[in-house]
Amino acid sequence: MFVRVIHRSEAGAPQWLLLTFQLPARPSRLRVKCWRRLQSLGALLWVNSAWVLPASERTREDFEWLKSEIAAARGRASVFAATALDEASDAELQNAFREARRLDFEAIRNDAGRLLGEIRRAPSAAAVRQRWPRQLRQLRNRLEQAESIDYFAAPGRREALAALAAIAEKLSAHKEAPMTTAVGGKTRPAPRTDYRRRIWITRPRPGVDRMSSAWLIRKFIDPHARFRFAEKPESARRTVAFDMFGGDFTHEGDGCTFETLVRRFAIRDQNVAWLAKIIHQVDLKDDRDPVAEAPAVHAMVEGLRRSYSEDSELLEQGIIFFEALYRSRAAGAVRGRKN
Repeated sequence: MFVRVIHRSEAGAPQWLLLTFQLPARPSRLRVKCWRRLQSLGALLWVNSAWVLPASERTREDFEWLKSEIAAARGRASVFAATALDEASDAELQNAFREARRLDFEAIRNDAGRLLGEIRRAPSAAAVRQRWPRQLRQLRNRLEQAESIDYFAAPGRREALAALAAIAEKLSAHKEAPMTTAVGGKTRPAPRTDYRRRIWITRPRPGVDRMSSAWLIRKFIDPHARFRFAEKPESARRTVAFDMFGGDFTHEGDGCTFETLVRRFAIRDQNVAWLAKIIHQVDLKDDRDPVAEAPAVHAMVEGLRRSYSEDSELLEQGIIFFEALYRSRAAGAVRGRKN
């Protein structure tokens, strides 16, 4: 493929972005870190010379962030805007991106098929509850990541979604009890006082489920809750992990973390129930019970994610957004009763 590097002053938008870089020989982990970052962006290494992404504001920002990280590691990096000299080269690149995502979707579908087979062979409902919801969450995370870098509508996405839906349907018959603490053969809600003055841990770059869950924690569980970001739960006594692998509160059955918190803390509020439907639809891409406001909420959350690079600030802005959404709904309900 031949490309022509263009200057900003030239007319016409570039079609591709190219990243070239050099890293110091030591430490070697920098190369692994950089490679993983490029994989997460969906970039392709083209003819062993440059990493490529389709040109957009989002991908330019992604490459610029990586460029700054490389510079901070005492490496050198450059980002170029480029356009192909012929349509065949464009088509070749687009097909390469589609093929990469097709393989991702195919791998997810195959793993989902194996998981569904294991669930069907499970000896008991208890065994299903203990093991497979976590694996379903992992598959959903993989699918969400693949969808976020599916730049040219690769085939296989619908099949992967259908495979995960089949697992969720199978697990829905084995949902965990809504309460968490057994007392005299019965169950009661998780005591909110036990979860106050805690540090709540979640994954970096919060999205709709983590933003709304943080708002719910502040609103109904602990108004003084503090939040911190990590790749995995911490063993410290006063920390609580949410919406992360192995966390205290995360996806259960076919529900998202927000729904888990609502259920396990027995939060009975009609406006929270309305929010839960939206969060479920946006986070799990499940429109079986659609809410008209869900697309707007999704767009707002994505806008916040692109506006704030600092995770703590992003989460706080998300909490403000969901508080405004909750109050707007509550005010509407009050007006309806007056009328």
